[in-house]
Amino acid sequence: MDGNRPELSSTPRTVKFIELGQMEDVNGEYDRSYTTEDRTPPLVSDEFIQIEQTREISDLQRLEEEYTHSSSNSYIRYGPHLVHQIPQQYDHVSTSVVLRFCRTRVLRSYYRLLSAVGWRPVLNETNANGGSGAAFMRRLLNVLYSLTAMIFIVAGHVLAYITVYRRDSMDNTRCIGFHSKYTERPGGCSLYIFSVYILPGVLHTTAYAAMLFQMRSQDSEEFTALVERVFLQTTSVWQIARRKIQERLRAVYIAGGLWILLAITGNVINLYYRLKSRRISCTMDDYPIIASLVLGLLMHDVVSMSVAAAYTIHCQLALVYVQNLQQLVRDGKISLLAFYKGVSEATCTIRQVNGLQSTAVFLQTIWLLIRTGASMVGFVQSIDSNNFFRLIVASISTLVWGALLIIPLGQAARLTEACKGVKNLGRELRARPLVYQETSPQELDSLVIFTSSFDLTSELCSIRITKERLTVCCLFFAVGVYGSAHFDLLHF
Repeated sequence: MDGNRPELSSTPRTVKFIELGQMEDVNGEYDRSYTTEDRTPPLVSDEFIQIEQTREISDLQRLEEEYTHSSSNSYIRYGPHLVHQIPQQYDHVSTSVVLRFCRTRVLRSYYRLLSAVGWRPVLNETNANGGSGAAFMRRLLNVLYSLTAMIFIVAGHVLAYITVYRRDSMDNTRCIGFHSKYTERPGGCSLYIFSVYILPGVLHTTAYAAMLFQMRSQDSEEFTALVERVFLQTTSVWQIARRKIQERLRAVYIAGGLWILLAITGNVINLYYRLKSRRISCTMDDYPIIASLVLGLLMHDVVSMSVAAAYTIHCQLALVYVQNLQQLVRDGKISLLAFYKGVSEATCTIRQVNGLQSTAVFLQTIWLLIRTGASMVGFVQSIDSNNFFRLIVASISTLVWGALLIIPLGQAARLTEACKGVKNLGRELRARPLVYQETSPQELDSLVIFTSSFDLTSELCSIRITKERLTVCCLFFAVGVYGSAHFDLLHF
């Protein structure tokens, strides 16, 4: 006899039907009207008892084969025996699993990116073994690493000015040319010192310093709480949502790595082109200067990519949180009170995004606009020229700086659209209460008033980023470039 079945007696006796609550039988044949509490069950024969028990055990065994991969802890008992472990909800995971995944798969890679550019301590200062002396040494090494990164950034801009190196494919038209590092610059050479070297260098260095100050002064628990809230929303559909969010974050890192490779390729080709055409104040034999210039430019690219990637990740997480919140309330999976609380948390999250990195991203956007515009003008001018290297440099420069400018602003515009969706959500549910038909009109009216007052968008230094404004800016720029050809300012 099976251990999961009670022994059958030889005389007729009463049948004790089990109540399964919310779980339904596979064939839907459970009679929930007979329980041991409300009425006396009928008298049946032993043959009927054996048939019913055999059928129930076989059904439960089929459920065991179907749900063996589940992690739930809900059990159904048949008499004194444990029959099967059946999940209350398919693919549901515990909170500890979600939090462990956030720490190991999401936060660790993000903090490594920040530590690589010196915005976070490379060595942990809180868990230092050896007392206060070890903690002081760790703190000192972290400060020295950040200072070294700052020195590389400043040295890169200084070397670019000394060697008259430009990354926008434009030529120094007021310079006659350079023969070697020992010859003096021509007397009539105007190097556009402020617009080409001083202004971009100051903006870029200030953006790095602003990110360093903000990352070191603010508590990292804010970003950790944002990541945990995003993933805790998806515990009911964990496998699908986890892969989707992880793929989005992985796409940001992959795009950043590809951008670095493309920027390095553009720098090498541009440096070779300018050395060959003697448009730079050094020669092929000046290896220390060329190597130092390449390292400085590489540090510039890594910092610029890190600023854009950090802001994009923040916008992406806030976007996913707001979109999931809207979907949950549309499906009726959370109460209206939980939705109000979620909107309040989303408000704090978006304000953190607008205030945490908006200054650094705004400063970087200014010089990226200048450099992207100059690269596009250089690309237009290089079309008529017979110089193949200049055309390649102009194309890569336009692609590199344009992508670094558009991707963060595009994510900010998407976040603004998601916020507009929250504002229109109350009127949508009030007009079509699909899952809220039993909700009172007063509660739906309160929902309309609450969502209508939600007026929050992504901002850069109090400038709202919307897709309409981005479209208008692109339109004006295109009209300006195309119109300049009619006035013989550009030739293409």
